[in-house]
Amino acid sequence: PPSQQHLFSLTTEKELAAWEHYSDKSFGGSSNFLTDFSAVFWGDLSLELDQDKVVRIKKSGFAGLNTKRDYGIFDLAPFDVIEMRLKGDGRAYMTSLRTENWVDRAIADDNSWHHVIHTSNDEWKIYKLAIKDYKRTWHGRVLEEQCEINLSRIVGMGIHVTARTTAGEIQGPGPYRLELDWMRAVRTKDFHRDF
Repeated sequence: PPSQQHLFSLTTEKELAAWEHYSDKSFGGSSNFLTDFSAVFWGDLSLELDQDKVVRIKKSGFAGLNTKRDYGIFDLAPFDVIEMRLKGDGRAYMTSLRTENWVDRAIADDNSWHHVIHTSNDEWKIYKLAIKDYKRTWHGRVLEEQCEINLSRIVGMGIHVTARTTAGEIQGPGPYRLELDWMRAVRTKDFHRDF
């Protein structure tokens, strides 16, 4: 197998069309996101709940991008690292890998694994994320019971921002901005985390 596999160049219209965005606004929150149909993900995180809407959440302050469910299946089994070229704002972001639900059949959603990225402020950087360090989550919370990711059937990927980190501490409401250039899967013999 090749030593790397291109996943996305988030600079082409075709590959940008594979992504959809969401925020807590759909559930009664007040966070927003903006897009100019480029690979810039930006907006404003808010912890406020919109009392004029039917509130379907208890906590707000999140937004994200996910690949569309019908985009296709990725076979990442030969690889051990996800690399992304990003320009951040100093906030922590979460990346996600999703598989079809094979862990808990009682839940209709896909299974999700997350990895936190602590971005540098206003600086392009290649982030190297060891796939073994992705943690199984449910609605953004790390689950006690961890299991192996079925890397041969990845049905989606995502990037998310929240006013709270996975440990629950406040990262803070306010503006966020993340620029995405590309993503790829890499096989490496000696991977060392460098962030």
